[in-house]
Amino acid sequence: MRNNNRIKTMSFLKSAGWFEGRKIDVSEMHFEMKSNSDMKYIGSKFYMFSSARKFLQSFGGINLNIHSKLVNESYKLRIAPHHTAISVYSLKWMQLYFKRFLYPVAIYEGMPTNILIDETGDFWLEWDGMVYKTNIDFLTLLDYIIANQKIAEAEYFELPDWYDVGLNDEFIENWNYDFDSVQGDWLPKI
Repeated sequence: MRNNNRIKTMSFLKSAGWFEGRKIDVSEMHFEMKSNSDMKYIGSKFYMFSSARKFLQSFGGINLNIHSKLVNESYKLRIAPHHTAISVYSLKWMQLYFKRFLYPVAIYEGMPTNILIDETGDFWLEWDGMVYKTNIDFLTLLDYIIANQKIAEAEYFELPDWYDVGLNDEFIENWNYDFDSVQGDWLPKI
């Protein structure tokens, strides 16, 4: 069954314009803080570390329409940071909480979930404060999504709200946290 899933996954990717060895320019493909009326403008591009850059060079800009047999509807999987629905507050909070850098790379509307990558190349799923580390590579993640299978047997982890632990607008200003210096009883023991 798994081999059939991979064949279908590769067919989906190739029909969307992906090919082995693909390496696109990602200089304009970034996650960016946008200004709004109730928050000061922080505004710069967020640092795209090497695992995010490598992933986006290969898969960035690919959009897949995936039919869900469960609800008999099609949903988009968009591979581009600017299409994700994660807020800058949630992204920074996840980084502080898990003490690792994360970069949004895609959104799948069918779950719905944001797909993020960490600096080691591991993929994370996030939606509305619920987080799950997949422990699988991207093609296997696509195998599961396209086959309408469960991605994770384990429960998503629910993060406490960042504002409940006393963090404010200033906590998002710096990308390069020294995670060892971050203190608080709200952090998990790693």
